[in-house]
Amino acid sequence: MEKLLLRHQRAPGDIIVMTAVVRDLALTYPGRFHLSVDTSFKELWHNNPYVKPMPDKKGARIVNLTYGSYIKKAGTEKIHFISSFHKDLKVQTGIDVPLLYPYPDLHLSEEEKAPVSKDRYWIVLAGGKNDFTTKHWIYSRYQEVVNILSEFGIRVIQLGGKGNRPSHYHPKLYNVLDLVGKTSLRQMLRLISQADGIICTITAAMHIAAAFNKPCVVTGAGREEWWWEAYTNKNEAMAEFKNKLTVDHRYLHTIGKFDCCYTKGCWKNKVQKSEGDKSFCKYPVTSENEQVVPACMEMITVDKVVSSVLSYYMDGTLPLLEGMVLPDVTKPVLFDKNGEKFYLTVVSDKSEVVDIRSDVVSVIPKSNENKEEIKLSDDFYQDAKIHPVNVKTNQKFSTNEFNSNLNQNFEDKSTKVIGTRLIDSPHIEGKITLCVLLYGPYFDMHNRCLRAIQNTTDKHDIDLRVYCNNADQRTESLCKAMFNDGVISVIYSSNVNKFKYPCMREMFHDEKFPITTKWVVWFDDDTMCDVDPLWLDKMCSAINSGCIADPNFGMLGPIYHFAMQPKHAEWVKKADWYKGKYFRDKLGKPTVNGNKVVFTTGSCWAIKSEAIEKANVPDVRLTHNGGDICIGEQLWQNDYTLKNWNGDKKIICWSSTARRGASQSIFNI
Repeated sequence: MEKLLLRHQRAPGDIIVMTAVVRDLALTYPGRFHLSVDTSFKELWHNNPYVKPMPDKKGARIVNLTYGSYIKKAGTEKIHFISSFHKDLKVQTGIDVPLLYPYPDLHLSEEEKAPVSKDRYWIVLAGGKNDFTTKHWIYSRYQEVVNILSEFGIRVIQLGGKGNRPSHYHPKLYNVLDLVGKTSLRQMLRLISQADGIICTITAAMHIAAAFNKPCVVTGAGREEWWWEAYTNKNEAMAEFKNKLTVDHRYLHTIGKFDCCYTKGCWKNKVQKSEGDKSFCKYPVTSENEQVVPACMEMITVDKVVSSVLSYYMDGTLPLLEGMVLPDVTKPVLFDKNGEKFYLTVVSDKSEVVDIRSDVVSVIPKSNENKEEIKLSDDFYQDAKIHPVNVKTNQKFSTNEFNSNLNQNFEDKSTKVIGTRLIDSPHIEGKITLCVLLYGPYFDMHNRCLRAIQNTTDKHDIDLRVYCNNADQRTESLCKAMFNDGVISVIYSSNVNKFKYPCMREMFHDEKFPITTKWVVWFDDDTMCDVDPLWLDKMCSAINSGCIADPNFGMLGPIYHFAMQPKHAEWVKKADWYKGKYFRDKLGKPTVNGNKVVFTTGSCWAIKSEAIEKANVPDVRLTHNGGDICIGEQLWQNDYTLKNWNGDKKIICWSSTARRGASQSIFNI
């Protein structure tokens, strides 16, 4: 037998799609190849009958499979992701492998096939990876979907990862069984294989659903060509497999709606430029929950998602739940040629029509009283090493109530309207504290720094505090003049070099003039905000999106990594803010042997005021060097997360001059 080793090291969804070429290769050429794989997420190959270990790779043909070129071709040709590895294998090896089945190939053990619950359920993934925020639908709308489905008696389990690099975010939902971050990949397969269906964005769950012939509602919007991703018999990229998909996915897309995705997907990574990526959305909009999303995502309504879920019961794909009351359909369920639009005709005596559009009818169902908590089998929980979650499924939430639970800092739940200032959001509440440290005889630099702040902000929006640390007389005079003009609110001063972090601590923990704003921004004196006059709006936008995406978000700035030596680790462990959390590895994952710190550069950043108090920022032992590293670990130990922003210095130019002043070893040890 010819040894053939296939390699691919990317996301779980990519590996799941790759399983199809292994299956088809084995079935097309039985007995010809000793097939083995070398991929990330090796657990996806468990129980696979087509792959065998290859301890001795001598003489093996090694192929690094890829699909990148076919993504580009999909912009002009009808190509589906599932066939891309087949095409690439032929290009690299000449082996012609036909796509035999239009879905991935996953295998469960007999134990995994055992029922996980006597209850039927749907699964929702209400977020995703933070490296592709353009894929994220509006978080509050997931809650609305869950609440409406519960009225039909549809129970929901929430799944999602909590991995690092890239990190994941999945908002906390109610009326669900919350298993976010509590399942292994194998357990996720098991749950999806037994679900009625899945609601998600473009992610691995969609491909898992296809492998198990499960209904799936996908909020695809305009990022990727629908024919590249959609598992539907209406997909022209799967014309040769017409009607071979036993279950069509409801892939909700907006290709053709905007100039940026008129004939193909935009494939942008981030919603806003401020997220620190060269690839960002052309039309970001602010949603009803103040979450900034692509305009194409905002077009996908709660009605479309709910109607798509109900369609599986209405067309007979799924049997009705006990006691389930659905709208009567007086004509067949119809889809347009792209498999996108579901048409409901509702008889008014069974439900109330609240909004009629060209592509969907929204319904409010009659109340369903059968809302017992989902119960999973004991063996599932034992395997997961978690305990059942107490879910209050009878509790209902309005959109505003959901916002309150998503972010406890919300007080004003009013819908954001065009023209509302970003700084006035409930996450910031109209004002930030800006602390500036001015050191030494560098008047020209200090003058530029302070005048830039004055010229690009409204003094009513900024509580500007400056520390004249051994600064010259001209700088002192400038600060006093700006204080008299009401630009600077507090001046601190030292005639000797007090060093950076004692100055910072005095400013952050001033009992006479305590900080009252929700966010504090730090500028070294060589930080210049005259690069982009809209820097404050952009910073506030990044803070708002960070708060909406992650309740634990605590710090914004350019992110870096530091590898601690044992002496640094011991120094950290002696701190009052150290909580015993493992340090992280090079992938950002906490591990017993970790030594990495993730931090934001010390020149320019924003921090949540509550994080300053909870983590006791900055450490009382700090003097001059290593403070930014220390603050990064202080936040990690106290469960706050960081958001990367302005690393390219295009919004605010930080560290604009050569290093000056004192120089010490990290943590001064």
